[in-house]
Amino acid sequence: MKDNTEWSVSVKRGKKWKKVTGLKGSFSKDDKDTLVRPKSKCLNTNQCYRIQLKEDSDDENQGMEDGYLKVLFDDQEAKKDNWFTGQKTEIFVGKKCQTTFKPTSLPSSNPSSLPSSTPTRSCNGKKKYLYIEIKTDKNVKKDNTKWSVSVKKGKRWKAVIGLKGRLNNDKETLVRPESKCLWTNPCYRIQLKEDMNEGNQGMEDGYLKVLFDDQEVKEENWITGQTTAVFVGGKCEKQ
Repeated sequence: MKDNTEWSVSVKRGKKWKKVTGLKGSFSKDDKDTLVRPKSKCLNTNQCYRIQLKEDSDDENQGMEDGYLKVLFDDQEAKKDNWFTGQKTEIFVGKKCQTTFKPTSLPSSNPSSLPSSTPTRSCNGKKKYLYIEIKTDKNVKKDNTKWSVSVKKGKRWKAVIGLKGRLNNDKETLVRPESKCLWTNPCYRIQLKEDMNEGNQGMEDGYLKVLFDDQEVKEENWITGQTTAVFVGGKCEKQ
């Protein structure tokens, strides 16, 4: 990007700010005019964190007039969308922050109360971003709940490299796993699976939602069995 825009996360240590390892990056030309969700991590809520955007000095194009920075952390939602001047902008989250910014409470459980815009990513060629959203229940740790993506190859399903994970530490929350751009023509299976637990089958209070190309599918009635799945892609037949 022309401004060489970078993002970073720091934690307050006394009177100084210390970079949080692994939470920094820059935006490439592929990130122009798009929504970027950097890979992040779990952090201690009893700290003060500074999330910062910084760019090279450019008197003709200061700030990010048509963009914004938004952070969700614990029960806080912070958004900065009026960066017009200067080389940097920042917001603060965490229980130990003392700032004039007043974070708003996140929706407790109703998915429809979440921001209407769905995170997407620009993809090259005929590929599209596979967006996955999972609302978990209180039993994901006990059930050892996992998610995965597979692609249909003949009569078999083959795991898509890098698209799988565990939900053990994501109790009663909204999870948006890091995904990737995929070819639109194949058929993909997005699956939730848990260990056998007769006392709590499925995910009664949760759901699985997937957006891909021009398709949107949602499974929210998983109350029996060890697995549930949704299917997207050009070559999907009725499963």
